[in-house]
Amino acid sequence: MGIHNEPGYKRVSPIPSHTTLISELLSLILDTSDKDRGFLPRKPDDSVVLLVNNLGGVSNLELNVLVGETVRQLGENHGIVPARVFAGAFMTSLNAPGFSITLLALPSDAETTPEMVLGLLDAYTSAVGWSGSLNSSAWTSTPPPPTSLSVASATNDNLPVITSKFNLPSYSTY
Repeated sequence: MGIHNEPGYKRVSPIPSHTTLISELLSLILDTSDKDRGFLPRKPDDSVVLLVNNLGGVSNLELNVLVGETVRQLGENHGIVPARVFAGAFMTSLNAPGFSITLLALPSDAETTPEMVLGLLDAYTSAVGWSGSLNSSAWTSTPPPPTSLSVASATNDNLPVITSKFNLPSYSTY
């Protein structure tokens, strides 16, 4: 589906499960034997950036499920661990009920390194529609447990206030 609700590659009915749909989309992107649609020829050690775009009508909960499944399938089925993941409503179409998957192959030549491009993608911007990225460590490691949990003094309503301090890894979000 296009950003103006143009017809996509094909119409499916009934709508498949998200795992099946993501598998088909990744095959369309990564299958280099398909000369019309194999858009990402890559070597096994090439770095990529994943962008999952909400066309406007997908809830945050649904989008996070889609992102998690896409990352899982990239790793398990294609041997790809994205260097960064961007997810959000970057290009929308009046609350269209859909999403898109984009893979950016990072250059690896003498003039432009993956680190240079990642540095630019991670750089602060005041652009309203551009959210920050998650480093691959966000989904390849487990966050540490809380370092402390305490009950503070009662409030005016005599209800306890629970405060916690987490020692979480820092992410590049803007």
